[in-house]
Amino acid sequence: MGKIEKYIEEIDDKNIKFNIKLFPIYYSFSYDFLFFYAIEFVFLSQVKNFTSSQILLLDSMIPLFCLLFNIPVTLFIERNGKRKSLVIGNICMSICLFLVIISRSYIGIIVAFLFNSFGFCFKRLTETNILAESINIKSKKEKSLFALAYSTGLKNYLILDGVTSFFIGLTYEINGYLPMMISLIFTIVSTILSACFKKTDVEAREKAKSKPKKSFIKEYKEQLAELKKSFAKFIKSERLRALMLFIFLFSGFAYGSYSLRETLMVEYYEVNAVAFGIIIASLTVIGGLAEILHEKIRKLFKNRTLTFISILFISTFILIYLISIANLDMNVKLGLTLILFAVQYSSDSLYMGFENTYQKNFTTNKIRVKISAIIEIIKNLSNSLMTFIFSILVGTFAINLVFLYIGIAFSIIFVAVLSYMKPRFGLKKEQYDKSEIFSR
Repeated sequence: MGKIEKYIEEIDDKNIKFNIKLFPIYYSFSYDFLFFYAIEFVFLSQVKNFTSSQILLLDSMIPLFCLLFNIPVTLFIERNGKRKSLVIGNICMSICLFLVIISRSYIGIIVAFLFNSFGFCFKRLTETNILAESINIKSKKEKSLFALAYSTGLKNYLILDGVTSFFIGLTYEINGYLPMMISLIFTIVSTILSACFKKTDVEAREKAKSKPKKSFIKEYKEQLAELKKSFAKFIKSERLRALMLFIFLFSGFAYGSYSLRETLMVEYYEVNAVAFGIIIASLTVIGGLAEILHEKIRKLFKNRTLTFISILFISTFILIYLISIANLDMNVKLGLTLILFAVQYSSDSLYMGFENTYQKNFTTNKIRVKISAIIEIIKNLSNSLMTFIFSILVGTFAINLVFLYIGIAFSIIFVAVLSYMKPRFGLKKEQYDKSEIFSR
């Protein structure tokens, strides 16, 4: 927090200062569920009695629901503001966990995940935009402040999630529902913190300029038309087109990988619930600590950062398969596999920070929600599609073979994608045409 204090000491607006300092604290609790993912797979398979393929199918429904809710939620945010929408998003996440706890059927869990999707839509379209709006990103210093506040919050979340997850196996042994109840408590804390963000002058000015409200249906149609228009505008930008293509492929790949790793540990290495919780906790902490390297990696790889991250991530899939067929003791193979899992977690957490920064480059407050909405649509479509494909593969082939097939396929795909991105993305501002810089 010390570095952030140095950045904001010259800011006069108390509300802006408060929001910037609150964001890393809020994000530490609310980037995603705490005390949940380290046991979700085991909970759904052992307590709710779902198969690995069914769990992957459930995971694919979350981004699909997000895709359906994206436009109505975007419209709601435009009409009611980011701060109120953020609170609603966290309430939806709390309802999701409550339903997961009490539901006894597959349909009940689907309804819970529906609320999860609503919550994610609200949160992903408001959280970082509230931060960006408070900072009013324009200068290099303001971009650095945004990246610092975001990466600090994400790092703290991953470390907190990892540290608390060390106790998940033990609480699960006491009662299978206890980890879910603890996760619900953390989510309620997130909801309380989300209500603490203060109104800024930027938000007040935008509200003063806003037009009178129309009927929801009429405004929904206009919003849909506006989103199509914005997408048509953004897709003409070679910079954004390259970024959206990368996000479409890598986000779904990384999202589906979580369940693949868990399936490999449970089905191939037969890891028990206590060890499973400790492993996921350790990996999450490592992913959080990787955020410390955010600035060093940015300076080292510059406009080739996404290339480095994607190649590193993809290569681990083929190596995991080779380890699984090696003539080694099973515990040695598990240890080597976990090292590669740690590389995946680190790559994924670094990618999230860079992706959020890149999509906000060369934009203003007026355009960021629209860009975020389009990026979220792309990510949700990718997450749903990739996870659905992975669920079919898991239900058809041995899990270690799935890692091989996916590794080979994505290696070929990303060679083409990175070649396409090279002359179009990661350039300095002065190297882009004026049409690549969005002010409205």
